[in-house]
Amino acid sequence: MNQAADVITLTIPAKPEFVSIARLTSSGVANRMGYTFDDIEDIKIAVSEACTNAVSHAYRNHETGTINIRLECTQRSLIITVIAMVSVSISIR
Repeated sequence: MNQAADVITLTIPAKPEFVSIARLTSSGVANRMGYTFDDIEDIKIAVSEACTNAVSHAYRNHETGTINIRLECTQRSLIITVIAMVSVSISIR
């Protein structure tokens, strides 16, 4: 029988200084799940790169935005999803 996954969601401002929060959260979850040190380091790098890309590319021309990180923990895997959410204001004259 499949057990439901535990899901952790984190929303951070799309600013470089908040990327470390996503990295530390994901490493803490991976550690709690029993991943090896090397696996945790790889997870931290992947999360950092995904969040940094969101900050650098998704928000290049926008003032505000957030990054949503979803960590889905099952008995056999950790699935991490990083989503860039952009707020755009348009002025029409």
